[in-house]
Amino acid sequence: MKKIFIVLVTGSIFFASCNNNDQSTKKDNDNKKDTTGRASVNDIMAGYLDLKNALANDNSHEASIHARAISGALEKFDKKTLSPQQISIYNDLEDDIKENAEHISTSEIDHQREHFQILSEDMYQLLNATGTNQTLYIDFCPMYDKGNGAIWISEIKEIKNPYMGSKMPSCGSIKKEISKEK
Repeated sequence: MKKIFIVLVTGSIFFASCNNNDQSTKKDNDNKKDTTGRASVNDIMAGYLDLKNALANDNSHEASIHARAISGALEKFDKKTLSPQQISIYNDLEDDIKENAEHISTSEIDHQREHFQILSEDMYQLLNATGTNQTLYIDFCPMYDKGNGAIWISEIKEIKNPYMGSKMPSCGSIKKEISKEK
């Protein structure tokens, strides 16, 4: 009888611990991010914003890293999250975004900034088509490109110019605020 009691207690403890492990595993899985390897427009935009910040800090090496992150997000992008009209716009922009990110990832800072100007226009079009999960600002530098000016997208109100860097860090103004979608 004593042996049966010990077996029953041991078995109960074993099953209870297995059940607790299942519950904790479920909780752990609920807290994890999507592990399917898919990327969203927000992932592409995050790479862009990091790239912008690297250029504002005159950091060509970091800019290269973040340009590669944009390329990686493009490769993992899940178009199923878009409407047919958004897919059409994305398809029109994808190769240009990829090409400019590749140029930025393998060049020196002046050339990076040239391609960042084109990339910024494409990202603005993508942002207009898909929306955003955060408040963003469309900034404008009137001095860049021999006085023709250029836009960039920023996540902060403070002007930190990626085209002029430390030469003229606050050159520019906010032209538009894009509120996050609710």
